[in-house]
Amino acid sequence: MRIEELFFDECNINKNFVIEDNDNYWDYAKLYERIMALRIVLRQHGIKKSEKIAIICDNSANFFIALIAGLSIGAVVVPIDKQLPIPTVKGLISQFDIRIICFYEKYVNSMLYTSSNKIMGIPMLSENHGEWYNIKDGEYSASDDILSEEDPAIIFLTSGTSGKRKGVVLTHNALTANIEAIYDYINPNKDDIFFITKTINHVSTLVGELLMALKAGCKVLAYNPMVSPVVQIKRMYTLKPTIVFVNPTILKLLTKANFSNSQLSSVRSVYTSGAVIDKKTIIDAERLFRQGRIFNVYGLTEAGPRVAAQNSKDMNYKYCSVGKPIMGVEVIIKSDNGTICKHGESGNMYVKTSSMMLGYYNDVKSTKKKIQAGWLDTGDVGYFDSDGYLYVIGRKDDMIIHNAYNVDPNWIESIVSDIKDISECIVFGIDSNEDNKIICAIKRVNENSAINPNKIIRHCLNYLAPYECPQEFIEWNNIPKTYNGKLSRRLAVERYFKENR
Repeated sequence: MRIEELFFDECNINKNFVIEDNDNYWDYAKLYERIMALRIVLRQHGIKKSEKIAIICDNSANFFIALIAGLSIGAVVVPIDKQLPIPTVKGLISQFDIRIICFYEKYVNSMLYTSSNKIMGIPMLSENHGEWYNIKDGEYSASDDILSEEDPAIIFLTSGTSGKRKGVVLTHNALTANIEAIYDYINPNKDDIFFITKTINHVSTLVGELLMALKAGCKVLAYNPMVSPVVQIKRMYTLKPTIVFVNPTILKLLTKANFSNSQLSSVRSVYTSGAVIDKKTIIDAERLFRQGRIFNVYGLTEAGPRVAAQNSKDMNYKYCSVGKPIMGVEVIIKSDNGTICKHGESGNMYVKTSSMMLGYYNDVKSTKKKIQAGWLDTGDVGYFDSDGYLYVIGRKDDMIIHNAYNVDPNWIESIVSDIKDISECIVFGIDSNEDNKIICAIKRVNENSAINPNKIIRHCLNYLAPYECPQEFIEWNNIPKTYNGKLSRRLAVERYFKENR
């Protein structure tokens, strides 16, 4: 099944599907009208099957409109985080062969949108300026392209250990299969109201929340997530959602907001994903959402994304487990020597799923390394207990999970190292009370070098998203190295703990 068929299929219950955002209340009829208009505009710009459309949007119905319009003409959609600085966006436009950009920002002050309506020669359609529904005079003819469920649908951007963002290519069939499996364990009804707290370009938000709500015919509250926990809780109190989606960082902050848990009695389920969650946070959340249950789920972009979940129908609740593999997914745990681990024995996690990515965009080498003999190497370490419940311990590579984003320290190091007064640097993550803190240790070229944290931060913000920027800079005369002279993250972490006890 293709994704847009979830919207256009008249036999589906999705006619009840509604998106409420900061601007408006978007029912099916209004969404349909705007999607059809943008389809024509995209065709009039000559967009053909398999060409890439970038979507740079706030959390809003406009993201959904651009997504369905693009997919329905056979284009491949590339969501780009609006927080990324312009030099990074330009690099992504080139890397992923973007043909046109659909742009929306509630407060139109972005330098991305220019008076020429182009960036790097690529046309930009601004919803703010009416260009999504400004249909030119003249004939419009539909394409004769044959569309298949096996076609690439969306390219999700993810950090890579090479210091360069990768593009995870997922087909329509892979994504709709994952949506079906998520629907199975959430078991929503048409009266449910979904509350989104994360940015919509996240694979978990887009697939597991927005598109799953479309399948279920539910209402989605897609407000601007860049607000304080108090504002989020006030929204929940006012808007009365029944299902809330968070990451562990957001959940911790919500539990610390000074509100009576009786005010959130409408919430029956809270789903948390994106990082390992601790038992204390779950217990605190149970006090906040007194009428609801807290469910931990696990996935990764390359798997479409959902892999395992605690099931609303399973009364055997286990704290800190991510439940069992969902419908259509297999998970095995292997030791470093390749043998299958016993119950309770931790090892490397591998996944086989019908929702697996086609591969990384234009990166055969990384794809072959990630997928071997039909099994996806998750890069995570975990174990099964004797009842078959899965527990995820953490990452086995250098990746730092910060605010539910996978942050590549190699990428940050490449940016910081461009500063001429820095001779060496190393970036690593430290588990703090709130989240994984990103630490950057630097070494000056010489003691008289004109360098300070503010200068480094300003430089980083020109090339990194806010969630990629280090929260702490420290200066060391010598950065720890291995016996063969390589900078060592492990030794840097050990030194940091020794100096900060």
